[in-house]
Amino acid sequence: MNSTEIIIAVVGGFFAGVVNTLAGNGSTITLTILTEMMGLPGNMANGTNRVGIFLQSAASSYAFYKGGKLHIRQQANYLIVIVIGAILGVFLAVNVSNEQFKVVFKYVMLLTLLTLLINPNKWLQETDTSRQPPNWLVIPVLLLLGVYGGFIQLGMGVIFWSLQC
Repeated sequence: MNSTEIIIAVVGGFFAGVVNTLAGNGSTITLTILTEMMGLPGNMANGTNRVGIFLQSAASSYAFYKGGKLHIRQQANYLIVIVIGAILGVFLAVNVSNEQFKVVFKYVMLLTLLTLLINPNKWLQETDTSRQPPNWLVIPVLLLLGVYGGFIQLGMGVIFWSLQC
């Protein structure tokens, strides 16, 4: 790895962290840098990307828990469904080829971009969290979100947020 690639990786990682904190979808930047500029196979870049995602998720979950916004015991059944889905998604991610991953990556990038562009004003509005959909709908959706997050995670916040609005 030459010095230019190191600089691109560090600056891109910083920029992706800022984007992820403010709006989500920072994985688009890091996965693109890892696959297109640094030449990592897609599945390896996806796995490498998870280190930062894990650390960011752990820190934000802790902050929400300390702030009284994350109630683990009351939401344990939802968390279990998401974790089961994530484990299934990881198995899927491990078993796809680099070429298959790159195809999925391109379409997911397009999907998240369209999700952001269709109604940009909804991203500036506060979400009404008082309404609760029925469990027969919530459980399969959370399972699918877990699979998606375990597989690629790219745009997970965007997709999750768009389901809430």
